[in-house]
Amino acid sequence: MNVLVAPVVSEKATMVGEKSNAVTFKVLQDATKPEIKAAVELMFKVEVKGVSVLNTKGKTKRFGKSVGRRDNVRKAYMKPTSPGQRGAVKISRDHLHKGAPHAALLEPQFQKAGRNNNGHITIRHRGGGAKHHYRVVDFRAQQDGIPAKVDRIEYDPNRTAHIALVCYADGERPYIIAPRGLEAGATLLSGAEAPIRAGNTLPIRNIPVGSTIHCIELQPARARRSPARPVPGHAAGREGVYAQVRMRSGEVRRIPHRMPRDHR
Repeated sequence: MNVLVAPVVSEKATMVGEKSNAVTFKVLQDATKPEIKAAVELMFKVEVKGVSVLNTKGKTKRFGKSVGRRDNVRKAYMKPTSPGQRGAVKISRDHLHKGAPHAALLEPQFQKAGRNNNGHITIRHRGGGAKHHYRVVDFRAQQDGIPAKVDRIEYDPNRTAHIALVCYADGERPYIIAPRGLEAGATLLSGAEAPIRAGNTLPIRNIPVGSTIHCIELQPARARRSPARPVPGHAAGREGVYAQVRMRSGEVRRIPHRMPRDHR
């Protein structure tokens, strides 16, 4: 049920909105804050940080010869909870997997408890807390010519990028970095003959100039020492036996053509 009646359009509402980045709506009398928050997020596809509700009595008004009173009005103000959150943009996680991660690809992530290699405490008040697990991500993608289907997109607490659980035709199920535009159900392919599509893996010499790439290798078979993992770069051009890659910072790096593969 939609609890929103209409937006409040007045001089005061406009001033409040410009000053505190808040939006005012007329809502139903029995509407609760969680219902208002859910309705606004569903209708406008945004994340509401906070909801304030104000009940106002209806004003007295003359209708011809009779005097009546307008209905009571309930107003809701949606605004950020702190000045630092005004204008903040948050990545939507609605498309991510809600269940547990793939247990076979988890490794324990041990805490150092603030100690150095000698066991001496160098940072105090460290230790305890919940157990952490590292998601093992496959940066090699050596299954050339074997199609893989994206099973699901997951959140990874160890990196800013999302990860995708893929299932190869031979039964292997690794994690890979999920580029922008990759969705569950997509088919991926690796190798020199793979098409230019988000999620596929190709040698850098086969990637057209201007394409957005990530997980770029600096040394053969050393994808973990990538200058951009998972920060994207652009294939800027070719110069002799080198390929030019423009990083996000604006730096242009030269990478030998003998690199086995890079991710688009």
